[in-house]
Amino acid sequence: MRSHDIKSMVESNQPGVAHRVSFDTDSGRSLSTAVAFAVAEARGVDPVDLAPDTVLADLVDTEVLDVLVDDDRPAPEEWEFEFSLGGEMVNIASDGTITVRQG
Repeated sequence: MRSHDIKSMVESNQPGVAHRVSFDTDSGRSLSTAVAFAVAEARGVDPVDLAPDTVLADLVDTEVLDVLVDDDRPAPEEWEFEFSLGGEMVNIASDGTITVRQG
């Protein structure tokens, strides 16, 4: 997938329903930035308008998160990473899917 840095696959913007995007490692955007954009999109706000409770670096080491999709790193078979961020559960999978669910 090389056309967009994230592609929305919104199931619904209703509370409790998943909001999914696909992350493209060739986009030039970091995975941590894509997560912030996915959360903003799920909330229906601009990323610069995210609340202070949505500072990703306060919850996870963003450098480690970004290394998970580094092209220079040997890819593990499959992985998932999940954490809570400002009331949402965020799940990131090795296939590039970022899922945001209301907590």
